[in-house]
Amino acid sequence: MPKVPALGLVLEQGRWVVHATFGANEAVRAVPFDAIEIELAQVWGDRGAGR
Repeated sequence: MPKVPALGLVLEQGRWVVHATFGANEAVRAVPFDAIEIELAQVWGDRGAGR
C-alpha cells in the first residue's frame, strides 16, 4: 500500500471506512471538514513532499 499523507474516513454502521486518499499537494474537501477546502501542502509542509 503506498504511503499517503491523508485519508478521508467515514463512519458506516459502526466501522471506520476509508472514503478517499489524498496526495501531499492536493486541495481537498474531506468529511467531516467538507465545508472548507484544505490545502494539504500547507498542513503537511515538507513531510508530505514526495510520499
